[in-house]
Amino acid sequence: MSTAAAAYTPETVLAGEKIISADSHIMEPDDLWLKNLTPSLKGKYPNYPKRNSPGEKAGGWDPKARIEEMEVDGVSAEVLYPTLGLRLFAIEDAELQEACFQIANDWMIEYCKATPGRLIGIPMISLYNIKNAIKELERCKKAGLVGCLIWQVPPEHLKFTSDLYDSFWEAAADMEMPVNLHILT
Repeated sequence: MSTAAAAYTPETVLAGEKIISADSHIMEPDDLWLKNLTPSLKGKYPNYPKRNSPGEKAGGWDPKARIEEMEVDGVSAEVLYPTLGLRLFAIEDAELQEACFQIANDWMIEYCKATPGRLIGIPMISLYNIKNAIKELERCKKAGLVGCLIWQVPPEHLKFTSDLYDSFWEAAADMEMPVNLHILT
């Protein structure tokens, strides 16, 4: 083992420069949405297959375990995106998508409360209804989340080139909530 490798420990990394993971993911419970949707929306929720999760690390769903994993890796903070939530961007029912995103955002809020400043959650924002999107963005900011995640490819009738989104872009800028696009949305 070289001297340089021996000196590279979580303590030396954390004492020196900060290492921030800019694209980490939480692992929402499979039943999060069905457990929390109103009865009128449960029937509309897609029947997703259960995930096969051998070998998952507890930090995906347990924030205290995640902090321990981050310390082993010498990571100071992580920007957190959803995992199972990404598939919800395909929901074409605006009411259902908004409800699912609020449930996921609430879960992310609770997860990040374990260590504010080290666990940085990115909420999902549905853009079918821009007024509702701005309200959810405000709610998430007040709860401590940072930025937002929107669909990467909007439906044909809601193209990014339209002025439909102007008030959302403005609100996000005013709130200093950077807008993120992520693969699989």
